[in-house]
Amino acid sequence: KKQKMTYEDVTLQSIEQLARTSCSSPVENESSGIMFMAYNCMDLTYSLALLRYGYKIPDSLPITIANKFEVNSKKGSFGWPLGAAIIYKDI
Repeated sequence: KKQKMTYEDVTLQSIEQLARTSCSSPVENESSGIMFMAYNCMDLTYSLALLRYGYKIPDSLPITIANKFEVNSKKGSFGWPLGAAIIYKDI
């Protein structure tokens, strides 16, 4: 099998900025935009709270997340918890 993953480094500071932007952005396309913005706002806010207060990760610590994969020419993406678990499975 031919496998490939892409990774991304993020910090809690960058997640917080994305959450603030997502939660305060006006929705231009109500039919699809409201659910997308609400999901992103909740997902990013939950992620930030869990990592910052639950796991006590420092704001400036880089976190590497596997975010996309390709297996035999089929592409997909991970949610951040699974992507982080793949990277930090030895913790």
